Amino acid sequence: MYIYNKSLINIMINLIYVHIGNKKIPYINASIKQALIFNQNINVYLISNKKTFESISPKIKKKIIFKDINKIILKKNHINFNKYSLLNKVWYKGFWRFTTERFFYLQNIVETENLKNIVHVENDIMIYLNIKSVIKTLKKNYNIGLLLDSSKQAIPSFLYFKDLKNINKLVYFFEKQHSFINMLIGLTFGKIYSILFDKY
Repeated sequence: MYIYNKSLINIMINLIYVHIGNKKIPYINASIKQALIFNQNINVYLISNKKTFESISPKIKKKIIFKDINKIILKKNHINFNKYSLLNKVWYKGFWRFTTERFFYLQNIVETENLKNIVHVENDIMIYLNIKSVIKTLKKNYNIGLLLDSSKQAIPSFLYFKDLKNINKLVYFFEKQHSFINMLIGLTFGKIYSILFDKY
């Protein structure tokens, strides 16, 4: 496999997948398989329940570092997020809550495992490049890197974090947005707004 800079060979990339909940997602098998075709010398983590892990083909399973989501001890900020967040817990089996909560699990594993050069991808993303071929640019220019889908927003489908310090910055943003105070504001002014304008 071609790497632009030989000095990058010894840099360890940590590619992390997170799946919360019990929804069956067969495409995660194809996503991990595809990533491994172009990235043979990286760590691939899967944070999920055992059922999701068992659904992955045995050949690929051998190359994965599995973290059972049910055995991860939640940090206080994670517990508070679950307690105070007003994100819809019903629509599409908790889609909005889970897609935000995954970053707390990501923070937890990166801290526990003391990881650097972290790449997090959503479970339906296909990777067609050797991540090490762009890591020098990412490390030099960015603490956090993500794909933009317009000039104003991004969908966190492919993210790069230099280290835990930078994941903490993103998670802290979510902590502030889903705090006890914001929950109170949402429950009071949110109800008034919905009554006045007939909107949720």
